[in-house]
Amino acid sequence: MNILLVSHGGLSAGVAEAYRMFSPGADYVPSGELHACGKGVIAYEVQQATNVTFRFYDYDRVDADGNKRELHLDQAISCLKYDPELNVERYETSVEAYGGCVRTVYCDNDSFKIEKLQIDDGTYRLEEDTYELVSVVRGEGTVNGESVKVGSHFLAPKDCPVDIAGTLTCMMTTA
Repeated sequence: MNILLVSHGGLSAGVAEAYRMFSPGADYVPSGELHACGKGVIAYEVQQATNVTFRFYDYDRVDADGNKRELHLDQAISCLKYDPELNVERYETSVEAYGGCVRTVYCDNDSFKIEKLQIDDGTYRLEEDTYELVSVVRGEGTVNGESVKVGSHFLAPKDCPVDIAGTLTCMMTTA
């Protein structure tokens, strides 16, 4: 599974280059770096609350009246951080494994932490000193007895035990 970790911040042909993802696993894309997803990529985007998005391209999508959405090339370019040297793995992963469960830290910085939890027909107990925002990205199971599947999202509160069971992969974020 390829997962693109995006910290959201903010061309025409010939301006940008495509770089490979480090697979299998995750790539961290800092705010302000031009990014787009290709086939087989799941974007797990962490961002601050904002009502601003600057679009370079919008896949020719249209609104209800058939009008293409506005592009913001000048604003987007002014926010862009472009450096081909940044196309390297920019994080150290750490892995904790027990009883058919693997918890991998992909990004842990001053603003947030992103982890992947993979459970192979087992149970994992979350009991953290902070909250966890959890998204199921593969498989199905239960959370404290309630059914979850791909596309389910839930909050694991601080200091509150949460049992995740089944065969599933979750992405988890804390601040």
